[in-house]
Amino acid sequence: MKQVGIIGGAGFIGSYVTRIFLRNGFSVKVSATDPSKSEKYQHLMITSVSPVLVMGRSLSERQDSTSGGMQFLFKNKIAPNPFVQMMYDQDILIAGVDVEDVAECVYQAAVKKGLHGRNYLLSSETYKVSDIMLMLNGAEPVQAPFIVYRNELAKKELDVAFRPLNQTLNAYAEQA
Repeated sequence: MKQVGIIGGAGFIGSYVTRIFLRNGFSVKVSATDPSKSEKYQHLMITSVSPVLVMGRSLSERQDSTSGGMQFLFKNKIAPNPFVQMMYDQDILIAGVDVEDVAECVYQAAVKKGLHGRNYLLSSETYKVSDIMLMLNGAEPVQAPFIVYRNELAKKELDVAFRPLNQTLNAYAEQA
């Protein structure tokens, strides 16, 4: 049986990554480390994935992830600070990606050969925050999505088809 270690494997994104490895027959060990202690990992050849705002349903009942928190704030139009209020006031664009797509990209980056040292930008679509609020409440967006960040490298080398963000946000709305 193949083995894999996943740092942060019990978190919002990590739990999806852990699930994919388990489904594919891996023995999984989950741990956390202090990222400020680079001597623990500097010898590793790291392939990185860089997601934009990760969205989707949580696999656990935990409510402490940044992504889950932002979705809750947007769904309920809560502004706990001036920064979030500015997001509403300016109706800013927000690029998002489904947590399951992020997990699949992490899995593919780990099991495909020859990808060491690569960095993949993970992004699906971009919407105005007002449209994200609508979709999180089960309504259709007013405007079509924008494509701000290109993800062709991840699509090609990791063989991932990113879900439309409206599917992700509608699934989140059904959960609540």
